[in-house]
Amino acid sequence: MGNHVENLYNYHVWANQRIIDHLKTLSPEKYQKEMKSVFSSVSKVLSHIYLVDYGWLNILEGQNMNEAMQSSLQLQEKIDNL
Repeated sequence: MGNHVENLYNYHVWANQRIIDHLKTLSPEKYQKEMKSVFSSVSKVLSHIYLVDYGWLNILEGQNMNEAMQSSLQLQEKIDNL
């Protein structure tokens, strides 16, 4: 089982690096440009990815699902206020 978990972690790191590498090629205008999609901009997609990762990290650290979701919602409010 440990090898499977390690493989999932390594994939997650690899996928995040691919995203970061691509983001480096985007202009600030493209990063925040409004579009018709599930998320209204690339920045909104990244916010969602961050919040989901934050929630799962909280679960891995021992929070139950409800606590992790509440923590993520509180963080979302802070992000929205920026």
